[in-house]
Amino acid sequence: MKKIFNVILFALFCTSCTQEQGGKTFEFAYEGQTLKYEVANGNEAMVSKQQSERISGDVKNPESVTFEGKKYRVTTIGNDAFEYCSGLTSVTVPNSVTTIGEAAFLGCSRLTSVTIPNSVTTIGEEAFGYCSGLTTITISSSVTTIGKGAFMACKGLTSVIIPNSVTTIGEGAFWACVSLKSINVAKDNSHYCSENGVLFDITKKRLIQCPGGIKGNYVIPNGVTTIGERAFHSCTGLTSVTLPNSVTTIEEAAFFVCAGLTSVTIPNSVTEIGKCAFAYCENLKSINVAKDNSHYCSENGVLFDITKKRLIQCPGGIKGNYVIPNGVTTIGERA
Repeated sequence: MKKIFNVILFALFCTSCTQEQGGKTFEFAYEGQTLKYEVANGNEAMVSKQQSERISGDVKNPESVTFEGKKYRVTTIGNDAFEYCSGLTSVTVPNSVTTIGEAAFLGCSRLTSVTIPNSVTTIGEEAFGYCSGLTTITISSSVTTIGKGAFMACKGLTSVIIPNSVTTIGEGAFWACVSLKSINVAKDNSHYCSENGVLFDITKKRLIQCPGGIKGNYVIPNGVTTIGERAFHSCTGLTSVTLPNSVTTIEEAAFFVCAGLTSVTIPNSVTEIGKCAFAYCENLKSINVAKDNSHYCSENGVLFDITKKRLIQCPGGIKGNYVIPNGVTTIGERA
């Protein structure tokens, strides 16, 4: 009985020590850079929030670090770890890392290259958002999750290849990438596909992302039922888009800031248009709705609900004086 009691005490002691150690922050120098780390749990550590003014040039993270005589394996680039480190130009993520956290490299405007090893399975929300100098990135064949806005506003990014391992891509993962000409998906991916550089779900019923560098007219393939949230966000070179009669849903901000878009025709199949779907389309002169649409209508190029009590969107290219029709009770958000 006494022996069992001692074993329990020892286990509690070990747990207490682990909990006490977990969360401790420390610094570790490696190849000319001193970075901050945090003990995560057991023998693992993560790269924690850095002081942006201390980070510059090429940063190489080690696979393991030492703190108080104990070695820890670096498994995570933590949330906000290198956020707004504008002096950072390139980073090497070690083979020990499995997770790149939310906003890990957000706003690293001079970051031009990233090496992501095959150990990484998760790229968090906004992980590389607003990395405007990033031109290429290789998404390793182990990645399963690309978070919402993971590469948003990476203005220098020209092409992306989605490997077959990816099962989840968050909304707006590539929105406002104005130089992006193609998003290509590995043929054996079981969740996503691409056609002419445009990203769809595997059923090809949901258009997820049109690359921001597309120009001229784009014809949405017949069979697509949903145009996803921010699907055409900042496609500034897009001048016209053709929607097939299969489309039923245009989600929030689907054509947000499509500055080159001049006209849109909503087919009779559309039953739902999300807020701000056509906001900030500064050259859009008319939004026309098919006469037999049972949910929406248009007058002089302005979009209304079918009752004409709600003004949904006045096209951004309209000029001069506009008289709101009598009977309208609600002017929609960013109308």
